[in-house]
Amino acid sequence: MQFIRQGATHKVIVGPFVDVTDGKTPETGITLGAADEAEVILHDNATVVDISGYTWAAITTADGYYHLTLQSGISNTVGHMTVVVQDDSVCLPVREDFCIVEEA
Repeated sequence: MQFIRQGATHKVIVGPFVDVTDGKTPETGITLGAADEAEVILHDNATVVDISGYTWAAITTADGYYHLTLQSGISNTVGHMTVVVQDDSVCLPVREDFCIVEEA
């Protein structure tokens, strides 16, 4: 679990993304807009937010890993948050868990 500060913009790492057929080949062409699901789940208030339009970029020296920029508005609620990216025909599902902590 990664910790992020409440009410701030964060550039986080998500991955690894691997091929759905063999479960090991890195996927370097994942796009959030084409994914079946690209969402943030805020556990404390059961809100699901579409992140398909968020800034997303492959990390060129780390095959299968991506930078995701989480906007400040998404981290306003203190508590547990999960990022889910799923593209059933391309890669295995990926989730990253975060704990949003108070600004102080």
